[in-house]
Amino acid sequence: SLYTSDWTNNTVRKWRTNDTVGQILASGFIQPDRIFVDRNRSVYVVDRLNHSVIRIDQVTGNISVVAGGRHGQSMSALNLPRGVI
Repeated sequence: SLYTSDWTNNTVRKWRTNDTVGQILASGFIQPDRIFVDRNRSVYVVDRLNHSVIRIDQVTGNISVVAGGRHGQSMSALNLPRGVI
């Protein structure tokens, strides 16, 4: 599968071979950016302007914030994150 982040529509999509329209995994982001998929097929997305990293569990469909979620100077805050590995 191929995963894409769409800044214009603020969505993350999953594309399978021969798909003409990708399946929306999640929406409501503000500038979704880099994506990482782990061996369990959980999808991690940098939600740039929400200052967070989001986890999408493809098995359960659960979506959770795993880092950040607010802007600021504290150790738990992120400031316009750009990558995730």
